[in-house]
Amino acid sequence: VTDEADASVRDRLFERLMARFDAMRPWREAIRRLAVDARRDPGLAAFFALKSPQSIARIAEASGVDIGGLTGAIRVRALDVQYLRAVRTWLDDDSEDMAATMKALDGLLASAFFDELSRR
Repeated sequence: VTDEADASVRDRLFERLMARFDAMRPWREAIRRLAVDARRDPGLAAFFALKSPQSIARIAEASGVDIGGLTGAIRVRALDVQYLRAVRTWLDDDSEDMAATMKALDGLLASAFFDELSRR
């Protein structure tokens, strides 16, 4: 775990999102089923489309991302898309250390958009 005071925004995002994956581990099978069901259930898909960005916004703000205004809303949406891409990896990563998930998340956060955030 990184020291919060010395960590970049990207590092704080990574730590918090990995902690989230770790906390969700006991419910992985249920989450996998919900992900499959959401493809056929527009109501469930709409629920996740509304709730996921709200949750990610809280994580982003706690990590030091400016989520205010239009630019902040775009940051939250971009992070939500990257997070959901990492979820797909996490759903299939049954390793104890979640190495595949960590590698995927690190790569997704390494995009130019998130590198810009880490320089704040």
